[in-house]
Amino acid sequence: MESRAKKLDNDVKSVKSDFKNLETNVSSLGEVFDPVKETAEANRTVINKNRKSLEQYRQEQQLSENIIADKMKRMENSNEKLQNSVTDLKARSMRDNLVFSGIPEQRGEDTEALLQDFLQKKYKLEYEISFERVHRMGRWNEFNEHPRNIVAKFTYYMDREFIRTHAAQKLKGSNVWLNEQYPP
Repeated sequence: MESRAKKLDNDVKSVKSDFKNLETNVSSLGEVFDPVKETAEANRTVINKNRKSLEQYRQEQQLSENIIADKMKRMENSNEKLQNSVTDLKARSMRDNLVFSGIPEQRGEDTEALLQDFLQKKYKLEYEISFERVHRMGRWNEFNEHPRNIVAKFTYYMDREFIRTHAAQKLKGSNVWLNEQYPP
């Protein structure tokens, strides 16, 4: 029994020693994990702060995008109005014009005199039509198959309308035709 008691005593001492070593190891692990825990907490705080900042930046970005989209829409509307105004101005500046096609062309010609002569012959007019400007469209090219069109800006709208409305009967059978001029 004595030997058993000694053995139990030794076993208890061994268990106490192992327990003491275990406590030392747990204490050492606590010392290691405490800084890790503190770092993790600090990182968690930084992450939460960054999430809040990121959300704030997203909201600011969305606001900026909305402002830019609104400005773009206003600019597009303004641009469309300007384009419509320019087209209207072009149309108004061209309303007194007629475009004659098919009148033979010679280099260095007096286009106004040529058109005046043509109209006198075809319409059998008793007076000369007054023009503000008469010219050929485009550049001269001696190799063109067809003569360039003539644009005539009439001084008086009534003269323009007379020529335009009687064109079908007066120009019938000729290779000449006329159209009103409009902006592209």
